[in-house]
Amino acid sequence: WPLERHFGRMSSGGAVVSALPITRHDVTLWAKPAQNPFWYNLFYPFRYVQVLELDWNGTRLKVLNAHLEAFAGPNRIEQAKAYAAMSAKEMQPLLVMGGDMNSVPPEANLRSNYPDEPETSHEDAPTVELLRAVDGLNDTVPPDLMRARPDDFHTFPADKPYRKLDYVFVGDGFEVVSVEVIRKAGDISDHLPVVAKIRRK
Repeated sequence: WPLERHFGRMSSGGAVVSALPITRHDVTLWAKPAQNPFWYNLFYPFRYVQVLELDWNGTRLKVLNAHLEAFAGPNRIEQAKAYAAMSAKEMQPLLVMGGDMNSVPPEANLRSNYPDEPETSHEDAPTVELLRAVDGLNDTVPPDLMRARPDDFHTFPADKPYRKLDYVFVGDGFEVVSVEVIRKAGDISDHLPVVAKIRRK
């Protein structure tokens, strides 16, 4: 509510904001769910992945940013496989990767029967496992930390977060100093931001 907010043109996309010069920026748009009617997909947002290279005082830093499918499970799994393969191909020690994976981690206490989306299930969704399995890629919120402090890392929905859908991963050249979900961001998005402070080893 109000109803007029549900009609009209919508702009959707992703961005990487960087203080470092961007020397490469490739965007891949993934296929929309085939099970959707064609007229529905005309207005359905593209899911995507961005691959960037930044000039870090003469050193090449790679950044990957993605938004995976939210509602069509088979699409999300295919996108996760593609994202994992892309991450492996681009892998280097100085790599930062993440985004909205639209899936909870395997150690989440709640994986289906969500109060706001009862039709959504992540019971058989290996999205996060596929990404964690990439050699050289490290989740800034590893399973043990998520199990110990689950409420600290929930990112969705922004007003009353109770599940984690957003992730930051880093290559072996970084160590994680801290990671947190910024709750004071409020409702500027339906997801809360994850902020990871990292430093070069």
